[in-house]
Amino acid sequence: LSVIVSSRNPELVAMFNLPVVSYQAGSEIVAAGGYNQRLMGYMVDNEGFIDFPVLGKLKVAGLTRWELSEMIKGRLLDDGLLSDAVVTVEFMNFKISVIGEVSSPGTYVIEGDKVTVLQAISLARDLTIFGRRDNVSVIREKDGERVIYEVNLTDVNMFKSPAYYLQQN
Repeated sequence: LSVIVSSRNPELVAMFNLPVVSYQAGSEIVAAGGYNQRLMGYMVDNEGFIDFPVLGKLKVAGLTRWELSEMIKGRLLDDGLLSDAVVTVEFMNFKISVIGEVSSPGTYVIEGDKVTVLQAISLARDLTIFGRRDNVSVIREKDGERVIYEVNLTDVNMFKSPAYYLQQN
């Protein structure tokens, strides 16, 4: 997760924000000077926690980006650390894989926090003529078990399917 805390006083928020690191790319062309920059993020552990500076371990599992943003903002205010905090939370590595009878199979990085099965197929440049629109599989891992959902793209009820919105990986 990317968590950025902003305020009118940049010195106060510096302790809450991870650094932007520069790295040198091997053989690819990068920004002037041969270095590229990347924002550091918070890894969510297996129990659903992140280790946030000053506030410590925060339970983030099950929260939306907005709920987490409000929780951190509230803690900063309640603890008297910042009075005018603006907290922005974004996903950094939301990836999905699209394989099978699509024009461009592969792994796709999603910029937002929601993607539908239709958008995923669109990213892969649509099903080929051989693709079965009435039998699309969405595979998830839940609690260590693989769950397979069958989605019929020709049926309006697909919008009610638990597999309509995709999840990480």
